[in-house]
Amino acid sequence: MKNKIIRYIRNVVAGTIIAGIIYTGFVARSDVYNKEKQEEFIKNKAEITQKYNISSFHMHTVYSDGIKTIDELINDSFKEDYSIIAVSDHNNNNFFNILESCADKESGFNFDLEKVNNYTLKIIDSFDNDNDNKKDIVYLLKASEIMAQEGVEVLGIGYANKPDSYQPLENIINELKEQGALIMAPHPAVLILGGMGEENIKKYADILDGIEINGSIPVSCLLFLQ
Repeated sequence: MKNKIIRYIRNVVAGTIIAGIIYTGFVARSDVYNKEKQEEFIKNKAEITQKYNISSFHMHTVYSDGIKTIDELINDSFKEDYSIIAVSDHNNNNFFNILESCADKESGFNFDLEKVNNYTLKIIDSFDNDNDNKKDIVYLLKASEIMAQEGVEVLGIGYANKPDSYQPLENIINELKEQGALIMAPHPAVLILGGMGEENIKKYADILDGIEINGSIPVSCLLFLQ
């Protein structure tokens, strides 16, 4: 009996080590792939920014699990030529309380609070005819990764009032939809981080505006979408 237990433990440990090696190699390849794509993007960035508006709708600050202050994030957004950013801290909008002080302190940072809250899509569309000013302005949209009762997260962008966290996912999505917000599935395949998973993606396919593919583990998201 003792020998069987020892063999069982050895098999479990060996299996765990092998799985860890495979996972590490998978993630390492993912990192290499990302680095290659990032280098390609940077190389062609000047041409890309003339044709498109570069935006990031999934960013975190020190108000959740990010490492940057809102000031640092805004400054970096200017340096990287972003046109639109959405700070999507987990279950809160604390950063929004200091926007006015940032606007006073950072020269060149402009935003229209009413438009940010109520006319998100119009702001995005306006960039098609506003290329002369896009180098001088970063539009910052109100957003949050909202945890639902089911333990999954939904990314809401451009709402007026954040839906309460930890209520049923359907309620959160409906509240966001009523406010005309963009509704997205962050890191959908990474269930341990609150990914929505295949079942929820299919269920809300007609409502979701987007699915993140360049998230925590990009390759897993691509395989998931296939």
